Amino acid sequence: MNYVEACMGLGDNGTATTYINMIRNRAGLPDFIGDITTALRHERHIEFTFENFRWYDIRRWKILENVLTNTKGMNIVETTNKDDGTVTTTWQLINCQDFKAVKRMYWIPIATDESKRALQLDQNPGY
Repeated sequence: MNYVEACMGLGDNGTATTYINMIRNRAGLPDFIGDITTALRHERHIEFTFENFRWYDIRRWKILENVLTNTKGMNIVETTNKDDGTVTTTWQLINCQDFKAVKRMYWIPIATDESKRALQLDQNPGY
């Protein structure tokens, strides 16, 4: 997948197409049809579902505003009964209507001690 993305970055879509189809064919899927960028993003989403790459992918591709819509969260409340020491945990799914992806989410802040060591560094936007 990284090689496919690198080929696309270099403008070599022919090689990228060959390798993305190799990945799809390995799983018994037919060759992709359509836009190679869309195909790559879909394949990375599926291939690396449980490997926690998605957050970094959507930040690198700068598509947070498109992807992080209809965001949901979880409200977890744990209460301890003082009489018998039992613990009760409740989970409540909540809609995060007021959540909005902002540009500063694309970068992480530069640590203060690093900024002090290299005075020519500018802090990342939004921090």
